[in-house]
Amino acid sequence: MNKLKLAWERYLADGNAAQLLHLLQTASDAKRCIHAYPSLHRICDIIVEKHPYRVMRCVACNETLFIEPISFEVAKLDQPGVPYRLNGDRLRQWVSDETLYAPKEVVDWAKYD
Repeated sequence: MNKLKLAWERYLADGNAAQLLHLLQTASDAKRCIHAYPSLHRICDIIVEKHPYRVMRCVACNETLFIEPISFEVAKLDQPGVPYRLNGDRLRQWVSDETLYAPKEVVDWAKYD
């Protein structure tokens, strides 16, 4: 498991952002994903040390996490994205459904559990 994923899961578990912040501040070679929605999708937007970040995951990149700084104007802090718990075959099924059918404003995530 990579360092960013470990730091993200620790942040989810206990709210401790220290390791996550360290990685965000020292990531001089941060990769950018070339894929588009729905393969690359937003999990959520967060605020760490008064700065907004977007947490994304890419199915085409082996479910790799990407966290990048964003502006407060585009942050959707009160709107969850694709649930982080959704992974593997269930996540790939959602991507397939989003690709085949018009993306929906509201998704019944229970159908993928």
